[in-house]
Amino acid sequence: MPVEKVNNSSDLDAKVPSCLQLTSIGNLTLTSDPSHRCVKAKVVRKGPVISCPQRDDVEMLRAEIKEEDPLQSTTEHTSINVIFFDTLAKDFSQSVTQGDIVLIADFTIKKSPTFLRDNLHPCHLEMDNKDACIYVCPSAIPGPSRSEAKYIYVPLNKLKSKTMVNVYGVVTFFKQPFPSRGSDYCSTLKITDQSDVKVICTIFCKKLEDHPLIFRVGDIIRLHRFKAETFRDSITLMNTFGWSTVTFNGIIDSPIVPRTSSKSFYFGEADKRTVQKLRQWAANQSLCSDLNTSLSSVQPHMYFDFTCQLLAKAVMDSRCILLKVWDGTRCQHPLLKVAVAPDELEGECTLAKDKMNLTANVLVYDNHLEVARDLKPGAFLRFYNLHALLQKAPGQLPDQPEHLSFHLHGGTVYGRGLRSLPAETPDLLSLKSVLEKHVDLDEHEEVNDGTLLEIWYTPPESIVLPNNENPGAEADAGPAYTADALPAATHFWETSKHTDSHSYTTDNLAYPIHLCRMSLDLWGKPEHQEETHAKAGRTCKLHTERPTDPDEARTSDLLATCEHNTQRITLAQVKRSTPPLSCHVRARVKKYLPQQLYQCLKLFCSKCKTMKDVPDDSAVANIFLESARDNQPCDEQWAATSSANSREPGRTISMHVSKDMVGESSHMQLIFIEGITLDEISVLSRDHKNLVPVRSENSKMTRMDLTAPFLFSGKKRYYGCKECSQNTFENPVFTGVETWDELAVAEVLGVQMMQYRFLIQFELDDGTDRIEALLWEDAERFFHISALDASGCQDLQDKIQTIMDTIQPPESSLEEHPWMDFCLSVYTVKDNDRKKVCYQITNTEIVKQ
Repeated sequence: MPVEKVNNSSDLDAKVPSCLQLTSIGNLTLTSDPSHRCVKAKVVRKGPVISCPQRDDVEMLRAEIKEEDPLQSTTEHTSINVIFFDTLAKDFSQSVTQGDIVLIADFTIKKSPTFLRDNLHPCHLEMDNKDACIYVCPSAIPGPSRSEAKYIYVPLNKLKSKTMVNVYGVVTFFKQPFPSRGSDYCSTLKITDQSDVKVICTIFCKKLEDHPLIFRVGDIIRLHRFKAETFRDSITLMNTFGWSTVTFNGIIDSPIVPRTSSKSFYFGEADKRTVQKLRQWAANQSLCSDLNTSLSSVQPHMYFDFTCQLLAKAVMDSRCILLKVWDGTRCQHPLLKVAVAPDELEGECTLAKDKMNLTANVLVYDNHLEVARDLKPGAFLRFYNLHALLQKAPGQLPDQPEHLSFHLHGGTVYGRGLRSLPAETPDLLSLKSVLEKHVDLDEHEEVNDGTLLEIWYTPPESIVLPNNENPGAEADAGPAYTADALPAATHFWETSKHTDSHSYTTDNLAYPIHLCRMSLDLWGKPEHQEETHAKAGRTCKLHTERPTDPDEARTSDLLATCEHNTQRITLAQVKRSTPPLSCHVRARVKKYLPQQLYQCLKLFCSKCKTMKDVPDDSAVANIFLESARDNQPCDEQWAATSSANSREPGRTISMHVSKDMVGESSHMQLIFIEGITLDEISVLSRDHKNLVPVRSENSKMTRMDLTAPFLFSGKKRYYGCKECSQNTFENPVFTGVETWDELAVAEVLGVQMMQYRFLIQFELDDGTDRIEALLWEDAERFFHISALDASGCQDLQDKIQTIMDTIQPPESSLEEHPWMDFCLSVYTVKDNDRKKVCYQITNTEIVKQ
């Protein structure tokens, strides 16, 4: 049956048939009989609809549900994954949103393969029965109360001690919430109004999110149910039972948008007039003067407020966190570079911005750490009372100028602190406009080996050179890897297509590539096997042994012996050897990055060597939404056009097909579509092979921003390179193309197509030394999985996760990790006229038994 909606949560209980028992999530086990049970819970996470290859590509959706009141549960597990199949997946995706309460029945209980990763229930529920029941109660949307409640507000000069009052005021001073001596957090602020009386307010509350959302001096605040008291001959205000606060931006003509954590509050026309009057009065009194300083205006020894965006962060020690931020302006003084291990840095690459003096490294101390730990890269921040200091960089010569550093010291004196700002805050409009000027900055950063030593996830292409050097008696050189012989303009060699003998061809040189095969049982139970393969006349035999103890099998070593001419050496010998070198090593994987494996999927342009993250759906959806809102149907002479009204009033979806294709099957057509949202085109692409999203500009068709995919083909999305693609496409030619695939479409649109790539860094340890090596070019061979296929298939992503969990078992010591054989390429690169050594895993693959 389809998903059925009800009005409120009590109606869900009424839907429970008398034959079913409402069961808590924690009481579900593999031995439970689900035929007489149902579950009621809140949807806390909902994934997209994807295909399931294990079920003949039937559609599936994964969601996480959580009990409404986990505190009432007597068990540890209050959340569980639910997997919906076929039509139930579609219905659930279209009818249920995050936060809704659902009641499900007629499910099956299976063992969860992701239990160790997500720390949820060890089982998951599957919904694919035709008789499955799903009832949903939409979540209540917080907003102003519709009641006609009226409040009396007292001017600040009329306050009397021992009275309960409601007041409005303009904030003239404030401190971010800080821990009190008890169990509460404390906020302190000073307000004034047209009476020109200043009153100190103190707020105690256990939850940080319930404190007033004050962003700057000059904000307007409304206080309900505060008690006036006399302290040192002055009237003060303190919160009492049932208190609430609402704050507003104090800038004239900015939108009057309430900021509050209350789920229900009254805000009427009288309140709007009060806020407008206070704004005007505060402006006349110069109470809203902007204390914010841009990075370009900072001078040594200043204390200043700073609004910026967080790029990356790293924990330095237990009392200090590094925040790498920028505001789009260039500092006039040399900035101090703070050294941090690449694997400790959370967030995006800042190398390009660092070189341009755009990145401020802010060191946060003591009581501000709690806020800093919760910050996510990409968030907008405001620092209060930030200190700029001159410091000498490590190893700096005495006659060199000092570098500017930034410190957020401990304490709350002068309002010192930091907070995140909502992205829709009007204060951020000017900051966003400046940052947009640098939107392509990272994309212009060429992927080169010098960058590798500072940013692990930007790898080089492998380089194949003649086997004519012997770096020493410890190893046979094999194919050599170096950057010294490359043209000065780039560190990359253009390689031809692979031949059947697995050789690369560079100009007029052809050299064989050795293939090192690893046998790795994905379930931790190796079996004896011997396998021989020939690559360019050489062989690699592999032997693994099954331990007799089942417990030992889960952590057993994998023994391998390679018989090609590349000698196996230790990591210590690798580090002592002279590049270029291709060698065989045997080591354990101590750890790998990124730990969140979805981050290992990248987009790579083979023309300009740009590598970037795959845009998330929220960013792509915004591009489609803006295009759909401003859409004016285009008129092209070469196209036959049809239109349809969308569910959204006033928005029209137009589909254009070349007149040369009219009459062909829709599967053979190239369809241009405008005025559509991301969700809509994702649904359409299931039935149409080639959908190209476009927009209208001066009644002419043009591509959408290439941050979004330029082509939807079935369940796959294809992206283009902004730097290398042509700006427009005019008078496209559609004749003479027998099959429309992604390459043909890209050529017609003038798009330089980006390729999906895997990118993972391994830290290898063999007991003699450790090295960090990249897996990039041969990653698809390593996993036996195409990066393009994995981009839209959850099962393939789970397979990669299973492989990585076998290579580095969760919550295990290094001694429990399996031994593995790798072909390793060692080569040098030039970085600022210095030679540095890089390592890359090549020609190594997993062999499943």
